[in-house]
Amino acid sequence: MKNSRRPALFAVVLSVFFLLSAGTGFGTDEPASPLLRFLRQIPGAQVTVQPPTLFYREAYQIRLLQPLDHHQTKKDSFYQKIYLSHLDFNRPTVIVTAGYQVSRNNISEPAKLLRANQILVEHRFCGDSRPDSLNWQYLTAEQAAADLHRVVQLFRRVYSHGWLSTGRSKGGQTAAIFRFFYPQDVDATVAYVAPFNRSQEDPRIDAFIRNRGGKECQKRIARFQLALLNRRLEIFPWYLRYLNRIKPPYLRNDETYEYAILEYPFTFWQWKKLPCDSIPLPDAPAEKLFHHLVKVIPFNGYFSRQEVIATQPAYYQFFTELGYYGFAYNDSTVLQNLRATRNPTYRVFAPPNVSLTFHPELMSRVIPWLQEHGDRMIYIYGGQDPWGATAIELTGKANAYKFVKQEGNHRTRIEDLSQEEQHRILELLRQWLNLPPEVH
Repeated sequence: MKNSRRPALFAVVLSVFFLLSAGTGFGTDEPASPLLRFLRQIPGAQVTVQPPTLFYREAYQIRLLQPLDHHQTKKDSFYQKIYLSHLDFNRPTVIVTAGYQVSRNNISEPAKLLRANQILVEHRFCGDSRPDSLNWQYLTAEQAAADLHRVVQLFRRVYSHGWLSTGRSKGGQTAAIFRFFYPQDVDATVAYVAPFNRSQEDPRIDAFIRNRGGKECQKRIARFQLALLNRRLEIFPWYLRYLNRIKPPYLRNDETYEYAILEYPFTFWQWKKLPCDSIPLPDAPAEKLFHHLVKVIPFNGYFSRQEVIATQPAYYQFFTELGYYGFAYNDSTVLQNLRATRNPTYRVFAPPNVSLTFHPELMSRVIPWLQEHGDRMIYIYGGQDPWGATAIELTGKANAYKFVKQEGNHRTRIEDLSQEEQHRILELLRQWLNLPPEVH
């Protein structure tokens, strides 16, 4: 399936048109650029000029008015935050599908490699893209894909040379689902460390973690967790002093402590920044035990009230459509030694008093489609990352490729792969985006 192409001369004609028809920029004596004039003509859009970075010539933050329900576009709406980095109308364009909130204008790896224009889209209901009234029924993968479709259709008016979607983790998942709903919107996709879970708590993740590092490493992890639980009276003074220096936790202090211990094995392998022999032995000083826990578990990033509220939309999606993981990967003796948390579940981080019925239909449609029809897609994974347990399983029917760095973690990128693999990926992207040979 190929996208319809506008004439190559379109961008040049558009630039000339804007230059001839435009006056001066608002509040300045300098003429606004053709792109800025285009942005200011978008109905309801709020545009803020920003300093460009890297090789870009212009950069903007845009608040785009989006329908809350794309099936009833004349009803409620919300503003979705977008960052645009512009190089040239004749360059390819990368749309970054963020799975969460976006705090600043980060430039993606594909945009750097291809010297492409970039459009970074914050996910609906996250960050500054939250509707005034959080009607959770409109936080679906289909509605999020429709947001992206509208963005692409809007910016195709000015960018007509090769489109690529990309995202990492939940953002990579979003990019793949976007292709499912709108297969012709972009020419290619690079999905980083994207999981494709089949249930609320996918058991494949449990099995993956239970088989990491060998038996000795698994025993060391379990003994470390048990030491944290059984020596909590010694460790809690260190823990409470630590809490006084960071943002308040979402749950009670004792619950937060136990959730951090339960999460430890998953996060240890997800980021894999420490070797197994760095895990303290059970008889290590209390201070050493706690400091190691903090090295692996970022309490502020996981359990602070501010962070949990910010990520509630993601947890809603995990438990209704996208799937997640539970705590079954923990050793049974660890689970038996909990005191504050008898039935641990990540449901506690989803919006309270909201139905969390899982609908498996989405993934039961998306996964087979990607396997059979998901052409011009590249998937990148780290071999030590638990999210790789639910990686896409390619069947050879689609024109798609999966690259795995065996010792890689959740941060694995194209630059972490072998030189041969990097070259292969760039050649595929050049071919799929119809770029001239000299573009790398």
